[in-house]
Amino acid sequence: MKIHLAISGKLREADFFLERMKESLHSADEMGFYFSAFVSAARSVTFVLQYVASDLEGFDAWYLVEQQEMRANPLAKFMLEARNEHQKKGFNPTGRGTSVTNPDGSQSFIRFFSYIGAIPPAEIPNTDVVTACRSHMATTCSIVERFFEAFESQVHRPDEAVELALTSVEQMRREGLMEGIPNELFSHPQILAAIQTHAEIRPSEMISDLIQKYPLA
Repeated sequence: MKIHLAISGKLREADFFLERMKESLHSADEMGFYFSAFVSAARSVTFVLQYVASDLEGFDAWYLVEQQEMRANPLAKFMLEARNEHQKKGFNPTGRGTSVTNPDGSQSFIRFFSYIGAIPPAEIPNTDVVTACRSHMATTCSIVERFFEAFESQVHRPDEAVELALTSVEQMRREGLMEGIPNELFSHPQILAAIQTHAEIRPSEMISDLIQKYPLA
């Protein structure tokens, strides 16, 4: 059973690693680790989206347009190529850092993409690493938002979501992963109502906070 939760889950994974990047500016190694994880997670959003939507009516034509826009986007191209090079060659493009003075006189440390001694795989963004990644995240969120606008009625299937949740509980129970939890708990009306309520949440609602967090410029 293909479920839309996998799409929003990958989107949140990318958001998680982007937040870790912001906290790792003073460590070149950690910044490189989290950048690699971020671009991989962001790329996997569209992989999962294609898997979930592969049998939806009208999806192929819709996604063809999205692909053309992504290929024409210099930042999207850079992120894709930087990911490929980092995974295949181990090159970390986020190593150059510098301190800057803010308008209020305080100091901030930022990092820029750098390919000193190497040939860049694509046009290097003319901004710092975090700002570029935020822009890429905004583009990725926008693709998912447009997908749900176009296909939400086809992927939002509450009855199937409830069935999947109950099936998962039963499987965990049979495998002994719920030892100590009374069996009757999962047949309690309030528990069943909570599962149903969660299943009723529309996919677009599940990512609304990320859409607000990463608006397109």
